[in-house]
Amino acid sequence: MTTEKYTIAGNSLASRSSALLERERLASAIRNGSLVVYDLSAVVSISSSYADELFGVLVMEFGVEKVLDSLKIVGASPAVLRVIAEAINVRSQGFSSRVA
Repeated sequence: MTTEKYTIAGNSLASRSSALLERERLASAIRNGSLVVYDLSAVVSISSSYADELFGVLVMEFGVEKVLDSLKIVGASPAVLRVIAEAINVRSQGFSSRVA
């Protein structure tokens, strides 16, 4: 398994359109079987819409287990992790109900 490392330089992540670009990069890496190390140490805040567009939509595309197995988030503050976890949780519930 190849490891790809991404570092986010911005300190506030809010735009769905910028999240979409990031999601496309991460989705491509996941499709290729890579482990993605996603460094969020410079990020102070993340909006729920950004987290949903990036992480939530990845869960809709690949499923929560595949995303969690393929993506390692490092350096994120507890507040940033909470927003990401909420986006994953909301979308994983929707994913589960579609599969059942």
